[in-house]
Amino acid sequence: MTYKSDYDFFIQNKAELIEKYFGQFILIKDQVVVGAFSSLTEAMVFGLSKFEKGSFTVEECVASSFEPQVFHSRVML
Repeated sequence: MTYKSDYDFFIQNKAELIEKYFGQFILIKDQVVVGAFSSLTEAMVFGLSKFEKGSFTVEECVASSFEPQVFHSRVML
């Protein structure tokens, strides 16, 4: 399997994975969550020590919102 199929696994299971691993970085290899880490660096170091480069993916489990937030400052004239 490739990192592409692992990424597709993440997208298809995103809600469930976010609920279980919220705020963590998960390493996915062959459509299996191999580990959950507190930082991207920690996940990458672990992944590169165990697997071939390009054979896994690391994803951050956070809810994303694409709605922009707009903040207005008040100006006194």
